[in-house]
This record gives sequence, C-alpha cells and structure tokens, in this order.
Amino acid sequence: MKVFCLIFLWFVFSASAQQPQEAAGKVDDALLDAVIQAARQEHSKESLRYLDQAMQLLTQGARVDGKDAQGRTALHWTIIGAMYAQDRKHLSAYIDLADLLISRGVGINIEDEFGYTALDFQEVSPNDDILFLLMDNGARNGAERDENALLDRFLHRLSRLSAASSANDLSDIRTEFSSDLPAGSELQIRLFGRVGTQFSRSGDPVEAVVIEPVMAGGRVAVAPGTKVQGTVILALKAFNDYRRSQLILDFPYLVHPDGARTRLATRLVDVDNAKETVQGGRIIGLPHPNTNKLTWGARLISLANPVLSYACQAGVFFHDKEYKREIGYEPGVEMRLSVLAPAKLATIRGEPWPSLSPAPQLIDLVAEQPVQTVAANKIPSDLTNLMLIGSSEKISAAFHAAGWDDPEKLSLRSGLKTFMAVAESKGYKSGPVSLLLLDGQPPDLVFQKQNDTFAKRHHIRIWKRPQNYQGQEVWLAAATHDIGIAIHREGTLWIHRIDPRIDRERAKVLNDLFFTGMVNGHVLVDRPAAPRTTMNATGDRVETDGKMEVLVFK
Repeated sequence: MKVFCLIFLWFVFSASAQQPQEAAGKVDDALLDAVIQAARQEHSKESLRYLDQAMQLLTQGARVDGKDAQGRTALHWTIIGAMYAQDRKHLSAYIDLADLLISRGVGINIEDEFGYTALDFQEVSPNDDILFLLMDNGARNGAERDENALLDRFLHRLSRLSAASSANDLSDIRTEFSSDLPAGSELQIRLFGRVGTQFSRSGDPVEAVVIEPVMAGGRVAVAPGTKVQGTVILALKAFNDYRRSQLILDFPYLVHPDGARTRLATRLVDVDNAKETVQGGRIIGLPHPNTNKLTWGARLISLANPVLSYACQAGVFFHDKEYKREIGYEPGVEMRLSVLAPAKLATIRGEPWPSLSPAPQLIDLVAEQPVQTVAANKIPSDLTNLMLIGSSEKISAAFHAAGWDDPEKLSLRSGLKTFMAVAESKGYKSGPVSLLLLDGQPPDLVFQKQNDTFAKRHHIRIWKRPQNYQGQEVWLAAATHDIGIAIHREGTLWIHRIDPRIDRERAKVLNDLFFTGMVNGHVLVDRPAAPRTTMNATGDRVETDGKMEVLVFK
C-alpha cells in the first residue's frame, strides 16, 4: 500500500511539474532552454538544478542573444522565474543569473513579440529584488508602455497636426484623427483554452475569439470569428491566507480571418460571470473567508431549519480548503477588452448579423403575446423580450452550442448543492432556476450560462406559443442576467439580483445564438404597450426599450 501511495504521489508531482514545461516547449539554445525550464518548475529543488546548469553554460561562454518563439531572451525568463521563487536561496540564484547575463551583454531592453521587455515583467513581479539591478543598467519599458516613447509619439503627432492646420489642409487633419477602431471600443472574446493561477505561468500563450460584431462609424470594424492572441503576464497563487491570487492577461494582437494581424493596445476590463474582480486590467482573486460563527450565521440566515443550518455550517468549516480562492477559467469563458488607443486595422471585412424585414404578420404576432410573466405567488415578474421561431430541437442545439446549460429541477438535492456552491464560492452550472409562469404555464425550455460562481449567470425561460409563423413553431422567452445574491426582504430565502437593463441580456442571447451559425436572421419589433420601467417579483427594478427581438432559426 505504501509503495502504491509513493508511486501515485510521484506521478502527481511529475505531471504537475511537466505540464508548464510542455507549454513552454523546447528551444534550440542550451542556455535559453535551461532558464526556461528553471522558470517552469513547480519545486525549487528542480528549478535550482536548471539554474546551476544555466550558470555553468554562461561561465563556459554560452551566447546570450538567443530568443524563443515569442522573442524572449534568457533575461526575460530569468525575471519570469524570479516571480515564483519560493525562498531566499531560490531568489538569490535568479539575481545572480540576471547579474551575470547583463554583464555578458544580454539585450536588456529587447522586446518580445508582445512588446514586453524584462522590466515590464519585473514591474508585475511580487519579488522586486532584481528591479534595482535592471534600473541601474538602463532598463526601460516596451515602446507601448514607455512614457518617453509615448510622449515622443504624441509630440510628433501634435507637430503634424499643427503643420496641417497652418496649411489649412483639412484632409491631413482628418487623416491624423481617423482610425478604423477608435479608443473606447470594446471586444467581447471567448477563450480557446483554459487559463488560471494553478496551471498557468507568466509567458504562456493565450488565445481567444471575438464573438460579437465590433461596430465603429456605423460599420463592422472587427468581425465575429476574428482571433485575438496574447500572453499571460502574471499568474500568482494565493499561497497564504493574506495574499490573493492574481492573473494578468494581455491580448495585443487581432488575427483577421485572412491571416493579417493588427497590433492593439487593449486592457481586460471584465470577466463574464466571474467571482473575481478586475482592477486596472488585473484579475484579483477572493480573499480568505472569514469563517467565524457570526459571519457564517449571517450567511445562513435564510435557512429555515436550524439543525440543517448548523450541519451545513460545520461542513463549511470542515471543508475550508475547498473554498475556491484560486483563479481558474475553462475554455469558453468570456471576457471584455477595452481598446486604449485608436488603431488602423490590417483588414476591415465584416457584416452585421443579417436582419429581416418586420412583416405586418410578424408585427401582429408580437403584439398578441403576453408582456410579463408572473411568479408562483402571482406577483408580476420578468418581461418577455425575445421571440424564437423554429423547432425545439434547433433552439436547444443552438443554446448548447453557445455554451448554455440545462438547469436541474428544484428539489432538496439541488437546493443543498446550491447552498454548497454559494458557501464554497464555486459555480453550479446545472443549478436550478425559480419558477415563473406565462399564461399559467411553466416554461418548456430553460437554459443558463455560468462561469465560476452561482451568484452570477445568464438565464432564459422559454414557452411554446399556440401560434405558428410561416409554418414554424413560435416560442416566447424572458431573459435576464443574475449579477449577485441577496437575502429576500422577508428573510426567508436567497434570491438573485438582476441587471436592471434587460436589453443587454436580450442582445447577449442574440449574439450568442448568431455566433453558432444556426440563426437565419433577426428583427427588433416595437411594442408600444410594453412598460419601459417595472419591477420583478423580488423587487428588482427593470428598465427596457420595450421592444421584442425576434430570431428566426435556419
């Protein structure tokens, strides 16, 4: 038995140590490869072995101008490795290596493929010991972050504008100010691979795809399906009770469908339905939970059964390590990027989602539909805001292809799973939704989309209608976005709080379904009788333009 356990532990540690090595890949340079492997090790003993190897190669006269596939030098990887130094001996080895590399003439200000110098990585490192060594040897930021370079570009542009203005040359002025993608534009992207603090390292590549048309000047500047390429700048675990996990991602390249690339200055501003917060482009994990009895008692106030309440509380204490403090996003997680500077695009080729003409028959059909659902207690609740025309099979296939899940039925079992998801701060992608009725009937189809917390989710309830349109089935839907959990004002149950601007959720559903390629067209139909402001059954304010989005499936 002991032998089996030892073999199992060796396998686990070996797999965890080799996973980042595989991500880094081999390079045809012994010194550079040794430094990369040192930076990729999970355990300091193995890392120190590779650092010793790198020092020996340097003393034997190894060249220091090697670069990996992303244009990073041994100095880049020395700084990256030092981010994860686990003790003073480990960090001192990196400092000695950096000092020797610089003395041997490594390019201290070489930029990698993404425009990052060694100093750029050092500035996000939790270990600042190498900072003074870099600064003393003339280190600077990459051109996109260097203040002097940015000032020079600004002054050069100002000079050109001044000359054009003096010559009264309006065409030159327009040229200077024109851009295909203005600052402030936003890109909704979806990750291709997983990324997180437990399985990513600084320097790892990361890719995603644009999932919504990016409009600028009344046209589609960036088409859905355009890829974005980037890198992990920092992936730091919460290795004690006082430090939060941190993740910094940078996406500086658009890769257009024809293969052309555009360099962009972007910043991550939101991770959809994430429990983490985003501050200045940095994803910040949860703090260590306060598990004293008073705190958990307040969290459990909604449970009517005191015996069950204390049992669950004891379970939370026992499973304290299960509280999900690390950042981890699976493929399909969606993020929002903000464009920081105007950009000229290498390719502009895109069309908006195909629209349909609002035929009189369709306008009449929309007008016949009920405007508002009711809760089980007969209180008016969510507004209907989408009509889907097609079979249930096509609708289900499209939602599943877009990453939406089927919720479980409300039951004691699903209720307990919901509680543990909230208590342990984790997702529950098949979590139940509350019952809403339309014309006295429960929904025929329900879908939801979560990330890593049950507190936030997109969800939609769909009812089959008795009418047909052009020989196809008609479905009415109410879509809202849960943005948090609260205790009901009566203090007897937990409820979700919704984003009051439900038109944004209507647009979310439209974009998700169109991106699957399963929708033929859409039209936005006005409903003069629909309220523009109202309340749902739990007291949340609802704001809308009152229109109905109609989607016709292929």
